[in-house]
Order: sequence, then structure tokens, then C-alpha cells
Amino acid sequence: MVNRELEEPRPAVSQRALILLLLYFLNTLLVLDKIILSVLLEPIKAEFSLNDSQLGLLTGAAYALCLGVASIPFGIAVDRTNRRNLASACLAVWSGMTALCAMAPNYLVFLLARLGVGLGEAGGGPTSLSIISDLYEHKRRATAMAIFSLGSPTAALINLTLNTQIAHHFGWRGALIAGPGGRRRRY
Repeated sequence: MVNRELEEPRPAVSQRALILLLLYFLNTLLVLDKIILSVLLEPIKAEFSLNDSQLGLLTGAAYALCLGVASIPFGIAVDRTNRRNLASACLAVWSGMTALCAMAPNYLVFLLARLGVGLGEAGGGPTSLSIISDLYEHKRRATAMAIFSLGSPTAALINLTLNTQIAHHFGWRGALIAGPGGRRRRY
């Protein structure tokens, strides 16, 4: 049995809904920064004269290894620190590293910045899921997780529609800088 007196009270329904909405947006950004290269690989390959193995490191092996290995210490940190602050810090890191990818003068800098994206993203999932678990009792948690998970298809939709258009008009670097909802004037 769980002693309810020792647990912190759950926020009001409206506050939980707002937090869940923010976590949905966080997940959308996390997945978007994870998949954005999928529509930008050819122009990146052309600019840096890359081969398929080098592209694979950017989107696969090195990136996934960094993300996977870093997820464990982030999971431990989630249990021991302020999750809101950790989620904010992770968002700042992976967004900043995505911007650095856009400014990379060569492949090595791009690869290192991409690893930084994976490092920042490694904390986003565990942090969000932990917050949702605290906010929603088990009878409502599956619905909350489903809403949070809608960030993945939302990111795919943004990537295949908006980011392709931004890349077409402003190049791959512009698409990385603009991100979701980024607006630029065409001069």
C-alpha cells in the first residue's frame, strides 16, 4: 500500500493539462531535431562531399550510440534532480547543438555537433515520462502517454511539410536554424 500522506499532491486538472501540452511540444521538438536530417541529407552530402558511411554516422551509428549511452546517466539524474530544470537544460543543449550543426564549416564539426544533439536528447524522454508518471494516476496515465507520444507524428508532419519547404527556399542550414514554426522573410 502506498501512503498517500507521504506523496505530494497532484496539481489541478488544468495545470496537469498545461504541463502535458508543454511535454507534448517538448517531445515534438525532440523528435523533430532527431529526424530533421532525413530531408536534408542530399544537400549536406553535396556540400561536404560526403560518402554514405559518413552520412550513416550522422544519422545512425555514432548518433544513436551517443544518445543510447547518455540515456542511462540521464535516467539516474532524473531520479535525483529537478526534472523541470533538467528538461529545460536538455532542450537548450539539443537546440543549441542543432544550431551549431547549421553553422558547421566542415564534416567533423557537424558530426561533433550532431553528437551534442544526441546527448541533449538523451534526457528529454526519461525526464518527460517521469513527470507524466507523477502527474497522472495509473488509470489516466496511458491517455497522457498517448498525448505525449503524438509528438512523434507531429514532428514527422512538420519535417515532411514545413522543413522541406524551408530547405527548398533557404537551404539545409536555414531549415536547421528555422526549426518548427520558424519564420523568415524572403528578400
